[in-house]
Amino acid sequence: APLSWTSVFGFVCRCAFSTLGGSPATDTHRMQVYVDDLVCIIRGTAAVINKQAAILALAWTVSGIPLAFKKGQYHKTVTWIGATLTLLDPKTIKVTISAARLADIKMHTRKHLSGGNVIALKELRTYVGKVQAVASVLHTWRPFVQMLCAALTAPPAKPGCAWLQQTVVPMQ
Repeated sequence: APLSWTSVFGFVCRCAFSTLGGSPATDTHRMQVYVDDLVCIIRGTAAVINKQAAILALAWTVSGIPLAFKKGQYHKTVTWIGATLTLLDPKTIKVTISAARLADIKMHTRKHLSGGNVIALKELRTYVGKVQAVASVLHTWRPFVQMLCAALTAPPAKPGCAWLQQTVVPMQ
């Protein structure tokens, strides 16, 4: 179901985004979608930005996508999937991962590395979800997340467990 949803939602977002017009060469807007949380960057005058934001909201509403307007943010600094994005200038966005999220990952990493020689697949899936959320904005983490995913799909050490050794390099 999650894979189906991301395909459908990705299609709906591309359709909604196409209503803004322009071309990739103009570089006036960008969108990133993480499962069902999206962030859209629109560049222009206040009037252009307001109009394009309204068009996007209308396009999603017409498509039948329920929007949580109370959760929406419309500023130069927004929080998105555990990170704070700040527009510093027209070409620079500063991304800050929340200290609480990093502390949680660090705590889980230490716990896993201090365990025995296996890790429960359920715990590893949870851990992968946490680091994947960070990797969605910190792209240098992506290869390490892929290594963790490989441990999830490798032959099990015993039922419901992966060898901890398969996860040591990406967890360091």
